Amino acid sequence: MLRITTIKNAEGAIQYFKSALVQQDYYTENEKITGYWHGSLSNTLGIVGEIREDHYRAIANNRHSITGEKLTPRDSSKRRCGSDFTWNAPKSISLCYGITEDPEILAAHQKAVHRAMKEVEKNHRSINP
Repeated sequence: MLRITTIKNAEGAIQYFKSALVQQDYYTENEKITGYWHGSLSNTLGIVGEIREDHYRAIANNRHSITGEKLTPRDSSKRRCGSDFTWNAPKSISLCYGITEDPEILAAHQKAVHRAMKEVEKNHRSINP
């Protein structure tokens, strides 16, 4: 299942980041929830791997997380910062993985998410840069 959350401003983005990564329920128990950068833009910006709060905060504020340079011409506090795509496996897959702990099930889900996100990236467009 896919959930898309629109990030409407920098402060909202930072609050979303903090709440999404500390949210715990019976699925995660006491595990840390880790987000990862994906896509060609993350490589261009030099932010690959695990999402760090300082990098996320800079990007939410329209700044390059390493150089501090402005990323886009639009610097309004009301600008839309982006979208978060959260993928969850169907319950049948989650149950199967939970019972068997077969790493191939998890790997198959991750591969499907990466493939789907490549399609999203290929077809996603920005409006009013």
